[in-house]
Amino acid sequence: MNVVVTGLSALGHSLTKSIKQRAWVQSLVFVVAWLGVWFLAYVVEYVNHASVWFPPAGLTFAALLVVGVRIVPALVVCGIISTIWAGFLYHLDRTIPELFIAGMVFSITHIIPYFIATYILKRLANHRVSQLPALVLIFLIVAVISTLVATFSILYGLVFTGLMSYSDIVAAWMPFWVGDMAGVIAMGPVFVAILSRVYPQSQFWIGELRDISDINQSDRFAAKLLICCVLLTAVMLVAYRYTVPETNFAIFVMLIPVMWISYTESPVRIAISVALFSFCVAFLVNLFGLMDHVIVYQFAICIVAASAFFYLSIPSLLANNQILRHRAFTDNLTGVASRDHLVHQAQFEVMKSHTERSSLALIVFDLDNFKSINDALGHVEGDKALTHISQTARLKLRKTDLLGRYGGDEFVILMPDSTLEEAVQKAERIRQEIQKLTFNQSWQLSCSFGVSELYDRDDFITLFKRADKALYKAKREGRNRVCY
Repeated sequence: MNVVVTGLSALGHSLTKSIKQRAWVQSLVFVVAWLGVWFLAYVVEYVNHASVWFPPAGLTFAALLVVGVRIVPALVVCGIISTIWAGFLYHLDRTIPELFIAGMVFSITHIIPYFIATYILKRLANHRVSQLPALVLIFLIVAVISTLVATFSILYGLVFTGLMSYSDIVAAWMPFWVGDMAGVIAMGPVFVAILSRVYPQSQFWIGELRDISDINQSDRFAAKLLICCVLLTAVMLVAYRYTVPETNFAIFVMLIPVMWISYTESPVRIAISVALFSFCVAFLVNLFGLMDHVIVYQFAICIVAASAFFYLSIPSLLANNQILRHRAFTDNLTGVASRDHLVHQAQFEVMKSHTERSSLALIVFDLDNFKSINDALGHVEGDKALTHISQTARLKLRKTDLLGRYGGDEFVILMPDSTLEEAVQKAERIRQEIQKLTFNQSWQLSCSFGVSELYDRDDFITLFKRADKALYKAKREGRNRVCY
């Protein structure tokens, strides 16, 4: 069994490598794939030229996004072949040359709107004008507008070539548009993921998706997909069994399981689940004969897909918030609390101590002869010295204590539920540990400490001033000591 799996894996790798290396093979595979999804759309058509959803639109969009103008000749071939094929499937009374011309018109009207749309999207993404949340929104807006433009350009192209009457446009444009929109929104992202592997030098910068692509890779993805498929079948079976029109709107219940997958899986898996959902909806609509309410299911595909992809922005937003929070709460040099965070937390602890009648102590300390270190060794070494003493002090603190950099070489330790005596002992232990440090091979580090305890009418300012005054006393008495 292992030999078979290994052999298949090697064969797949070899085929992928061959496809990547040979342009004509890439084009041939793409044409076959495009025609395959086109025929799949034809199978789920409910009127001529209008499917439940139209995956070729998503594949065209993805190809122009990932590959760019190089894929246009292959798309033209796809347009011509599919039009000639449609002529036979619809039993159109047209000659091959006439269908060839109609295919050229279809290719132009199909490709141009998506080419413009993907060009705009690539410009925004590659220049990083938008972060992921905005990029998702732009993708959805571009998809809606480009599919609408493509719809009318293709329909008028069909009228121009005699494959459709002008009066049919009124009835056809809405289902045509929503079907294309469902194809781009639901299938486009998964096609982008596939084409990015076949065409490794993608023209589309997918930005933060690369950074979060391995996040939330659970081992129950297949089970989640199965649950979603079973629930979807049950929902649509109810609509089939009970012919009341309102039962068709039960499809929107699928927002819940799809959001569950979106919340617990990676971006690629989200795209796969949305694509599978759209395929199952299109298949079941035909299986259960729900064509009278097909527009509901088309919109359901679009809404569920859009909601799922909007989730992609949540990890990005959370990450950005965490970065901003870290920057606001943390001193960039030493990694201890920033002055703003320290003061805010100290004010809270002072109020809490007064309310609960608990003790609170404050330690202020700075590096002795810091100016001499900067003058003799340079500011880079001075910064290293500050980092050394802050990390040494941090190791001696409790989880409830807060160490912050107040400014320059001055640090503050906030000690809730601690008496003056306990704070003095803590300061002395930290002083001794810092004194053991040998910095830059020969420089001996030391610090002076001032300690104070909260009194009944104190606020943070008075508490700090008393500790700071004790620090200056330690300086006057010869440095490298604790005073209170």
